[in-house]
Formats: sequence, C-alpha cells, structure tokens
Amino acid sequence: MLSTFVKSNALEQEVATVSRQLIALTLLSNKVDKIQSKMEGFAKRVQDATSGAQLSTIQDALSQCYGNIEKLQNTEIDAIVTGDLTTGKNTTRILKKQLSDRTVTLLNIIEGLVTEIKNRRKEKDW
Repeated sequence: MLSTFVKSNALEQEVATVSRQLIALTLLSNKVDKIQSKMEGFAKRVQDATSGAQLSTIQDALSQCYGNIEKLQNTEIDAIVTGDLTTGKNTTRILKKQLSDRTVTLLNIIEGLVTEIKNRRKEKDW
C-alpha cells in the first residue's frame, strides 16, 4: 500500500513539473508572439523612413528588441529543463525546440533589417 502511495505521489509530482514547464513555455510563446507581431511594423518603418534620424531611431529599437530576444532565449527558454522528465518529455522538448527556432528566426529578421538600414544610409549618404 505504501509503495503504491509513493509511486502515485512521484507521478503527481512529475505531472506537476510537466504542467509548470508547459505553462512556462506557453507564456514564453506569448512573449515571442508579441515581439514577432512587431516585425512587420519595423520592416514597414524601415521602408518608409525619410531621414537618417528616423533610421537611427528604428535601428535603436531593433537593437533593443534583439537584446530582449537574446535574453529571453538565454535566461528563460534555456532554463526549461526537459532531460529529467519521463512523463511529457517529448512534448516539452518539441515545444522548447520550436520556441528556440522562432527566436533564432526573429534574430535573423532583425539582423536583416539592420543590414537594410545600413544599406539605405549608404545609398542616401545619411
């Protein structure tokens, strides 16, 4: 009887850990969604900019966004541990990988926009 209770308690703790990690991944995904939703606006602002000052302002905002994404990846997403899990390990690992891939994509988009800003400055001699 005690053995069954101990096993049941361990399973409950495992499920609770998986649940916490899935909730954390969902919240992190929402943060990434918010950042991602800004990218189209940044791209439009880069295209519509009519001065070097506007481009500088946009580049500063992109740099801040880049730093926020790196911090999110390095301190929050990477903090989700999947190796110790048995229940829900594969699901949690896949969600974490997808989220990491999304952050890498966003970083690449930002790098591309910054390159575009630099090219526009050279073209216009701003």
